[in-house]
Amino acid sequence: MTVGYVEQDFESIRGSIWQFMFSSCPEIVGLRSKLEKLETESEKLSGLDLKSSLDDYARITGRYEQLDGYNYETRIKRILIGLGYAESCWNQDAASLSGGQKTRLMLAAALL
Repeated sequence: MTVGYVEQDFESIRGSIWQFMFSSCPEIVGLRSKLEKLETESEKLSGLDLKSSLDDYARITGRYEQLDGYNYETRIKRILIGLGYAESCWNQDAASLSGGQKTRLMLAAALL
């Protein structure tokens, strides 16, 4: 069982609906950034440095897969659509939503 918490304070709602949802799981976003950095850096490495970089990449990839990072955007889309947010409004400023819509958006982030 997983327990979640939906804040009643809307201070954390920033950016578009999509941006808010995308940033709702900072661990996935951070791991994705680390993987991209390692990919870029490893092109310039060789020998033991390359092996170390590849070991880091494998470890980070394992955690990323454990969090289902490769399906992150798909999960965001399913949750938003399931909670009544049409794709046409995903670029809307989330701060401009009504109180009820913001509460649903916070619920969406908790479900993610």
